[in-house]
Amino acid sequence: GEVVGAFTVSDDDEVLVFSSAGNVMRTAVSEISVQGRAGTGVRVARVDDGDSVVAVAQVLEAAIDDGDETDTDATVSGADDATVVGTGDSEPLTEET
Repeated sequence: GEVVGAFTVSDDDEVLVFSSAGNVMRTAVSEISVQGRAGTGVRVARVDDGDSVVAVAQVLEAAIDDGDETDTDATVSGADDATVVGTGDSEPLTEET
C-alpha cells in the first residue's frame, strides 16, 4: 500500500493509527518490534477487511497548568530515534532504525 505518514520516535513515545472506518488505535512505541534493514515490517494495528490505515501520528504528553495541579494532555507531533511508517492498506506498519 501507499505510505500515509512517517516520523521519528523514541521508546517512551506512543503512536496513533487512524483507520478509514474512523477507528483510532494508540500503541506504545516500546511495544513495537524493532526491525533491521532486511526486515519486512511488523503489524502495529489490525484493521477490518475493506478498511485501510489513513494516517499515523505521534502522541506527545504536554504539561497543563490548571491552577494547583499539573496534568498531562496528549498532543500530536514529531520526535527522534526510530522511524514509523504507515501504509494505506491493511498491510503491516513498519519501523525502521
